[in-house]
Amino acid sequence: MPVERNDWLQAQSSVLGAALLEPDLVPKVIHMTRTSDYSGPCQTVFKAMCRLFQEGVPVDVVSLAN
Repeated sequence: MPVERNDWLQAQSSVLGAALLEPDLVPKVIHMTRTSDYSGPCQTVFKAMCRLFQEGVPVDVVSLAN
């Protein structure tokens, strides 16, 4: 059964949202997924998370918004 586009976007948002709510998940999300696993705004958020993490900046909503 193919995954519906809406379900796929919800899954992406859920993974990123969980990482933002639980900072210990950030390294796991970064190491277990890759940019191509995300699309649209979720891909932008994932790239920003990776950059912040690599720079040693805490990954949170405020850091991402900046």
